Amino acid sequence: MAANKAMDFRTLLRDRLDHDGWEVAAIDDDTDWWVDQHWRIRSVRQANGLTLFVNFMVDPQYEEADKSSAVWSITASTCLPSGRTDTKSEVAAMVLKKGRLIPNLSGFVCQLNAYRDSRHRPQNVS
Repeated sequence: MAANKAMDFRTLLRDRLDHDGWEVAAIDDDTDWWVDQHWRIRSVRQANGLTLFVNFMVDPQYEEADKSSAVWSITASTCLPSGRTDTKSEVAAMVLKKGRLIPNLSGFVCQLNAYRDSRHRPQNVS
């Protein structure tokens, strides 16, 4: 059941990213103990090509082998975090909380979109 739940939030996030003009360009599973996966995502709308990293953070108290069942938060950053507490390049974050997954995912993707919008410089037409 935990593996299905883990797949569900990833599927929901990926679907929402696709809907909002982001593509998952790469997935890195070869990670340290504190992160399950890094996704490299790229904007395919305004600020086309803007790249961010989505980081699936593991509960620091989890001690089992299957990290994917212990993801407790998701962050997005402009570069890969160097450690569990590295937030200096973070642009969005959410906690996986029972009963709040959909609103939290929506808020997370809205934060990504707002960051992208802040990087988009429309061309002046004279």
